[in-house]
Amino acid sequence: MNHTNKMNTDSSKYQSITAQAWAGMLALLLMMFIADIERLAMQGQYTDLAESLAHDPGKSGPWILVCLASFNAVMQLAVRTFDSKSFRIFVFWVTVVYTTFFILHQVVHFIGGETLGLHTPLDIAHHVLGIWGCWSSMRWIKNA
Repeated sequence: MNHTNKMNTDSSKYQSITAQAWAGMLALLLMMFIADIERLAMQGQYTDLAESLAHDPGKSGPWILVCLASFNAVMQLAVRTFDSKSFRIFVFWVTVVYTTFFILHQVVHFIGGETLGLHTPLDIAHHVLGIWGCWSSMRWIKNA
């Protein structure tokens, strides 16, 4: 395999990993939203559920979640469709911002006294996928 073919193969590999990271983050984002609703509803704690949802995600939260989920789904396809160097750079920075947003959101919860619980494995997995997506999108830029 010559050098150009190797770079194209590596580029495709990192492009795929980046798209997969975004797909995984979407699945985890949806699971995060559903987990507390399901847990509290199963316990019949509808007042706690209402209070929990009023606090996080809050009144504007569903709109934010819908926009994040929609953007995430479009990003997955865009990553697999476009391949210019400027787009790769865009993907890297958007992945960094997206990942940082969720890490900071978790830090705020932690500082606010939230303990480890049902969300912890989902949050950790989401952060790992985000960091992995940042790494792979950076490698995708370098293999242009």
